[in-house]
Amino acid sequence: MAKRSILEIENALLAKLDPLVTSHGVLVDTYNGDLDPDRFEAAVQSWPAVLVYYAGSSVQDQGARRAEYLEFMLFVCDRHEREQAEARRGGLTNPGSCPLLDAVADLLEGKRVIMADDVFPCDRVAQQSEIQGNAMSVYSVRYVIQVNYLVNQE
Repeated sequence: MAKRSILEIENALLAKLDPLVTSHGVLVDTYNGDLDPDRFEAAVQSWPAVLVYYAGSSVQDQGARRAEYLEFMLFVCDRHEREQAEARRGGLTNPGSCPLLDAVADLLEGKRVIMADDVFPCDRVAQQSEIQGNAMSVYSVRYVIQVNYLVNQE
């Protein structure tokens, strides 16, 4: 089994989240990870949004095999022009960041992004509030995906 690229896994994550585009009217895209509220608001071109960011990996050496644990942070974002609570809880015109967290978990948690024996199901390891204010509600959720591969040893 060959090593899978970060972009291959990231693209598979984006594809797995794609149903949110039609079900919740959500932008699904990649992001650079900057959480400064002013830059974040300017960077998000469409709200609500689910943004995917590769946060890093750890690797476990198992002789000729490796187990790589790729960590992806997803930013789940919504806003409401007048009510902060509606940015978080949702309303008539927006889904809300908390319901979006549940929708993301329904699509990813315990599911394989690539149907292959070397790619394990998504494991949700953390979730927290990042930005709450100025009519924005942004949460991050961290998923780890284990990928096994063989190393050519000479």
